[in-house]
Amino acid sequence: MEDRKPYLVRPPEPQPASLFPDEAGTGAGGVAALARADFPESLVPRAWATLARRLKDPVKVTERGGLRTVEVLGCFRYFVMPTVRWVHFAYAAGRGRFVAGPPGSSIFMSPVMHGDAWLAFFMADWIATRGADPGSGAIEALVGRIRRGRAFRLLWDRVNACAIVDPLQDRVAEELALDPKVLAWARLGIPRGNRLALRSRDVTAIWRRTDALETFERECPALLRPYAGAVIADALGWHAEPVRDLKLALRATGIGDAGWKVLLQADPEDMRMPLVYAQNGNALDVYAWSIQACLIAGRLLPGAVLARLIKPNGHEPGIAESVSAGTLLQGIWPPFLRALGRRLESVDARTGMRRFLDTEFEDVYEWLETERPDIDANQARAGWPWMLREHRLWAEQEEAIAFARRGQVHWRVPVRDAVLAGYRVVALADAYELWEEGRAMRHCARTWAGRCMKGRDLVISIRDAQDRRLATAHLGLIRGTWMAGAVRLAGNRIATRPLPEVAAAFAALLNTRSA
Repeated sequence: MEDRKPYLVRPPEPQPASLFPDEAGTGAGGVAALARADFPESLVPRAWATLARRLKDPVKVTERGGLRTVEVLGCFRYFVMPTVRWVHFAYAAGRGRFVAGPPGSSIFMSPVMHGDAWLAFFMADWIATRGADPGSGAIEALVGRIRRGRAFRLLWDRVNACAIVDPLQDRVAEELALDPKVLAWARLGIPRGNRLALRSRDVTAIWRRTDALETFERECPALLRPYAGAVIADALGWHAEPVRDLKLALRATGIGDAGWKVLLQADPEDMRMPLVYAQNGNALDVYAWSIQACLIAGRLLPGAVLARLIKPNGHEPGIAESVSAGTLLQGIWPPFLRALGRRLESVDARTGMRRFLDTEFEDVYEWLETERPDIDANQARAGWPWMLREHRLWAEQEEAIAFARRGQVHWRVPVRDAVLAGYRVVALADAYELWEEGRAMRHCARTWAGRCMKGRDLVISIRDAQDRRLATAHLGLIRGTWMAGAVRLAGNRIATRPLPEVAAAFAALLNTRSA
C-alpha cells in the first residue's frame, strides 16, 4: 500500500556495521555459541541496530481475496479474515518460518505490542535466524529465557527511552482496520479494563450484536455494559427485544425481578467498580454477584463497598478468583451482608466511607475470612457491634500466639536496618514483627512467616525519620541475588515513587553485604 503513513516517531539510526563483528565471518562454531548463550549482553548493540532498521518501515499490509495480512517488524503477522472479522495471529520462528499463535489467539487493545513480550519474540526470531536453530517448537522456551536476562532489560530500556511503543501500537491498530466502536463494546464486556486481551471470538460475537448494542447505547446506556458482558459470556438468546434478552440472561444466574429492579435503580458507576478488581472471566457474573449482595444487604451498596467485598484490599485470603451469586446465600455471607447494610446507614458516604472501609470493614472481614465462624440467629441479630467485639478478641489471641512463637519462628536477616534516602528500612526477623507490621498496615504480612523461614523471602518495613510506618515491601532471593518485589502502603495499596526505589536500594545493599 503506497499511502501508508510514515512512522510517527523517528527511530534511532542504526550504528555503522563496522562497530559490530561480521556475522558472516563469525564461523559456525561462534554462531552456535551465541545461540547457546540465548541473548548475551554483547549482542545488545547489534540487536538494537536491527530493530532500528525495521522501525523505519515497521508495518506492511497486503490484501488478497478479501484477506488482509498485517506484518509488523518482520516477525509478527495478523490475518484479518473477511466478513466475520476474525483475526488470526502468527509469529516468526527463525529462518523465515511463521508459526500459528495459540488457539483462540488474541486481539489486544495494543496489538502485538502488549507489555514487553513482543520484543522478546523479536529477539528470539533474530537469534534463531542467525544462530543454532532451536526449532519452531522451542521458540517460546527461548523467548522465556531471553526475557529473564539482563541483556533483554538493557534493550527494553532503549525501546522505552525512544518512545517506540505507543505510536507503533496506534499504527498496528489502524492497519488492522477493526471498527473502534466494536472494540470499545467488546472491552465493556470484560471485567478488567483496556489491558485485558480480547479473543477473536469475543469481537465476532460483538459484531453479530451491533444492532442491539446500538439500541442500548441510544435508549438505555446504563445497561450497555452488562449487555456487552452477557454477549461475551455467550449467555444471550436471540429474543426480539434486547432488554428482555438481558433480563433472561440474568435470570439464568439466579437474579429475578427484584434483582432486575436493583440493576435499573443502581448508579452505573457503582456497578462498574467491582469489575476492576474481580479476576473472573466475564462481567455478567460480577453484575449478578453485585446485585445479589445488594439484595441481601437490603440496600444499594456503594461501588467502593462492592469492590472491597470482591477484593478486600487485595490481601489473602480475600482475593476472589471467581464469583458466583449463589455463594452469597451460604456461610458467613448472609449475616455479614445484613449487618453491613445496617451499619452503612450511619456512615457518611462522602467523608466517612474510606475510613470505615480501611478500619472496621477490614477488621471484621479479616476475622470472618480467617475463622469462618458458624453464626447463630442471636449473633446475627446482634450484627455489626458483635462482629467488631469478636474481631477484637480474636486479634488479641493472634497477637499472643505470635509473641509466644517469636522464639521459635524467626530467621536470619543479612542487614537488620539501614537509612536510605532519608527513610529508615527495617528487615522483619520473626513472626511477631510480621504480625505487628500486618496489624499496623492492615495487610497480610503475618502470613509470610513460613516463607521467610525458608530463607528465600524477606519482608521489610519502610519508615520515615520519626519511625512511622509508610510501606511494606517483599524481597525475593532469585539465583543468589536479592530482588525487590511488591511495595504496598497501608491497606495493601500500591506504593508510588520513591518508596519502590528505596526497597530496590535495600535489596542492592543486601547483595553488597553478601558478595
